[in-house]
Amino acid sequence: MLCRKRMWSLWLWLLVAAAPALAAEPVSWGWGAEGDMPAKVRSVVLECAAQAVRDGGRAEVVVLGAVKNLPEFRSALEKSKLAGGFWFGYQRKGQKETLFVWRVETGAADSPYRASPLGEYYDRPCNLAGRLVWELLDKPLEPYSIKLLEQAYGAWTKGDPLAADDFFRKAAYVSDKSAGLCRDAGRMWAENGRPDQALLWYQLALTRQPRDFLTYLWLARMYEQNDQPAEARQALLNALDTGPRLPVLLVSVGRHEVLNGRVTEGQQLLEEAARRDPDDPTTELELLRAAERNQDWGVASAALARVLALQGGSFELHQMLVDYQLRAGNYPAAEQTLNQLRKQAPNDPDLFHDYLRLLVATGRHAEAEPLLTDYLKRQPNAFWALYELGRIHYQARRFTEAAAVLERAAALAPADVQIQQLLNKTYELAGDKERSFAYYERRLTTRQESGNEELDRYLTLAQELGRQDRAAATLEQLLRGASRPAQRVAVAIALGRMQEKQGRPDEAIRTYRSLPGRFQRDPRLLFELGRLYFQMQDNEAGAAEFRELLVYSGDARLLMSAAKLCAGAGQHELSVDLLGAAYRADGQATTAGVLYLEQLLLREQDRGNLTLINELHQKVAQDDERELLYWLELFWYAETGRNDYFNELLPYALRLVARRPATKVELAEWASVVQDRLYGMRRGEMLDLLAVFARKIKAETFAAKYAVSLVEKTVKGD
Repeated sequence: MLCRKRMWSLWLWLLVAAAPALAAEPVSWGWGAEGDMPAKVRSVVLECAAQAVRDGGRAEVVVLGAVKNLPEFRSALEKSKLAGGFWFGYQRKGQKETLFVWRVETGAADSPYRASPLGEYYDRPCNLAGRLVWELLDKPLEPYSIKLLEQAYGAWTKGDPLAADDFFRKAAYVSDKSAGLCRDAGRMWAENGRPDQALLWYQLALTRQPRDFLTYLWLARMYEQNDQPAEARQALLNALDTGPRLPVLLVSVGRHEVLNGRVTEGQQLLEEAARRDPDDPTTELELLRAAERNQDWGVASAALARVLALQGGSFELHQMLVDYQLRAGNYPAAEQTLNQLRKQAPNDPDLFHDYLRLLVATGRHAEAEPLLTDYLKRQPNAFWALYELGRIHYQARRFTEAAAVLERAAALAPADVQIQQLLNKTYELAGDKERSFAYYERRLTTRQESGNEELDRYLTLAQELGRQDRAAATLEQLLRGASRPAQRVAVAIALGRMQEKQGRPDEAIRTYRSLPGRFQRDPRLLFELGRLYFQMQDNEAGAAEFRELLVYSGDARLLMSAAKLCAGAGQHELSVDLLGAAYRADGQATTAGVLYLEQLLLREQDRGNLTLINELHQKVAQDDERELLYWLELFWYAETGRNDYFNELLPYALRLVARRPATKVELAEWASVVQDRLYGMRRGEMLDLLAVFARKIKAETFAAKYAVSLVEKTVKGD
């Protein structure tokens, strides 16, 4: 006989398998708030929260901002012929503020509601309003389920998860469409250290409501606690795809991206969160950290300024703001902040340093140079002053003087990257390639990491100076000593490319293959091996490497480059797969998407072509890409007999061609395709249309011949 625990797991599994998936409700909802709510809260509810829910795609929102009370709201819903809506109320008792949300349905006497206290971050008005609405979109509970849930929460509070689970299970059976109670049961098991049981409940919640972003959020939290970053990221991305774009959700996803090395992507999400809720210091601090890591000083300085405006800050934080404003090149703001601080502390040495940085950066050299010279007489080892003086000489193109000063600064601060970089620029602009080569060699051999730009420049100088053998020896030394995987692969690729340029491709392959097995799946290495094999005309070996690239790479640009090489080597099917992978890896890589569609049509394949076309119409922004997309779409409609679609799209395509006298779209191979695959009058029409796209026939001439009206309105994205 099965034990009770296994019986529960089996029951949950069966329930997940049997539960019907619910589609998103294609309903338009009214949206209103009581008039005596605090103006700021009301504004956030009617603007930020409404837009976030609208962007989530589960419900269209019609804001009824002029309505001030619930009876007026009901009347407005009827006049607007809306099925229902959400009405927000507010209550304040002492310091406690509470937000209420009613789900009002036309003709229904009862209005279910949710209420929760307003607070910081997770409970800020925009986040709280969107979350409560999402909960109200869940299927209502049966009365008996409510009683069972009260018992479940009681047992949970008392520390008896088995008893609580029993009540949750019974409630889930009675209210067989509710996702919320399943989500709560999952939370309970996650808190009690049973992710296996929690996962079953979360899966049931998502089966009942696939767009329940709250379940994805709790699922992500569980994965993070169990050190499963890949699963946590996917759950967060699913939450973002299915839920309202609430600031708290954007911050959660953005923070996770930053912590896991996808700093640019994370920063973009955090910037969106800050735009949606501009007064949240928590969001601004997260954005500040991301921008610092990304060295985006403009965004970092703006975020820090907003934090200081919202909650004040220390003298040191204001000094940090000056530093960031200077790094961002926002010199007027930096000068204003600096002047305010110098009034408070006129003798502060750090502020004096920043003042000199400002003078040099704004070209006030006549004022800065004597101050620096005098300061260096008193403090000859002040490397920062030497650096600023070197900048003055450099900007004045006095490279000999600049090099002498910067060499002193570099000797005092050998780890300072800015000094080293400016010194090397001085060498290069002075034409001193020997010293520049020595600089790069010193940098490469004394640092644990080396950027690709440094490696590339080092190799270029080695070739110009005839030092390839020495450079190869240096790279081999680096390859043995590199500790980080990314660094080791970068050095191996630099060495391999040098060997390839020297006419030793077999030795380059041996270099790549000499890396331990765990490095052999690195996408950059797979690409180099595939490219090299194709160059050596070993197409089977090259294709094998690029098939591995399909599995291990999520870099759209790398996949597109591989696709181009495959097409040139006659590996057309693999080229199509790589283009598809590039588009899937980055949904904004529309060039890959359009080329993927073109290859599918050329090879008479259908991999959800209509869905792909619709997606691309929403995303394509470049005229060349849109022009090619129009041609491909028209051809596909013509070939598959979708005449209504063809006739609807044709005027827009002609209008786009007519307004562009020149094109970069290459359609030469399509003439033979039209000849082979289209028949009757449609063949001649499509050949004429192909000539229009090639700018051999005017769009107006074609329109007159085939009685097409050139419309003035545009389709989405045109």
